[in-house]
Amino acid sequence: MCRRQLLTLFLAFLGGFLMTLMFSSSDLFLQVLQETLPAQTAAMFTSNPYLLCLSAGLGFAGLVNVFLLGNLITTYYSGSMFLILFVLILIPDMVIMAGLLTLPVMIIVSIYGWISLILTQKKKLKEAGINGDDDIVADYLIRHPMDEEYEPLGHSVKKTVTTVQFAYFLGFVACFCVLFFLDNIWIVMILLFVCMFAFQQLNRMRTSAFESIAQLLYDKCDPEACMSALIAYSQRGKHYKLSNRALISQCLIYLDEPKLAQDVLICYQRGTMNAQLSYYTLMGNSDYQLKDEEGLKRCAQEITRLRMPRGAMGMMIKSQQLGMLENKIHLMDGDFNESKKYFLALLKAVPYNAMKAECCYYIALISFVQEDYVVAKMYFEKTISSGGRLYYVEKAQNYLDKIAQSQLIEESYEDQ
Repeated sequence: MCRRQLLTLFLAFLGGFLMTLMFSSSDLFLQVLQETLPAQTAAMFTSNPYLLCLSAGLGFAGLVNVFLLGNLITTYYSGSMFLILFVLILIPDMVIMAGLLTLPVMIIVSIYGWISLILTQKKKLKEAGINGDDDIVADYLIRHPMDEEYEPLGHSVKKTVTTVQFAYFLGFVACFCVLFFLDNIWIVMILLFVCMFAFQQLNRMRTSAFESIAQLLYDKCDPEACMSALIAYSQRGKHYKLSNRALISQCLIYLDEPKLAQDVLICYQRGTMNAQLSYYTLMGNSDYQLKDEEGLKRCAQEITRLRMPRGAMGMMIKSQQLGMLENKIHLMDGDFNESKKYFLALLKAVPYNAMKAECCYYIALISFVQEDYVVAKMYFEKTISSGGRLYYVEKAQNYLDKIAQSQLIEESYEDQ
């Protein structure tokens, strides 16, 4: 997140600088400059166009800094971005000045955070015995082949996301032009709300593009196909820069690769509360697969401390994820009755096939341990029929073979 903020501020400065340099020689631009600024200031900028470009670049960076600060504040106080936009419309000069005054602080904090993050990630990567994303992909491909059928999907999503990012940049340029060149507050208000609506549509477009990949995992229960599309999306020439690490980690968990899932999460950006919630949930699930109860409990405790945004909705999502990890703790502690009730309730509520297959597997596994082989057989069969290529399917088939070979079903009927 720190790196993204620095890059955003740099591009904002560069965009304002180059845009002003491009139009500084036009008569219309000089006329607007003379009408909006005091005569002495306008004469100074006219005689020194590079000073004007520098000021415009800083002004645009200050405006973007306002949005970055608003985004950070929104993380803790939902709806505050609308208040910031309202103030920006009413007193744009004061808000941009505030953005300029806080710009050095933002740059220093971002640089410090970026350096600290790099050092921490390098230390963890060294402890994990890997150098970066190339090693993670190579390690994955040793055990799981690429499915070439889904590589074009990854490339298509990459083009969509690139287009969205470019449109975001043009949108910020448009906001700057609106605030700098227009004096009519009603037109400014309308155009800024149009830009805000356009940003929301762009965000939905980006989310929708990734949903086409996520459906391969959650609906079709095919983590290898999902990974193939994500690896194709992440390819940069001969190297890889993994993106959407939460989805990649979830794929690896469903492939019974918990250690590799944790390696992916080393460089996972946790700049928002939702990102931290995803991180600790995925780490907790991989800790469960690694039979690390202390790590699982630590993740549950971290989720308890999170202060989620968006009011009741955020608290509900947090409660769901926390309940999932606490249930895994019940499983490790041998509290099977409580855990079985949880999975039976969750099976009725979850909309995704992958989660349904997971619930069926654990219900069957608990029933097998409790020697209720009739119920175990039924839910193992449901796991196989709905689980696709999840690793639960192979395990469920192994348990079914054990039940069939040992005639446990017949013994269970006799006991009844």
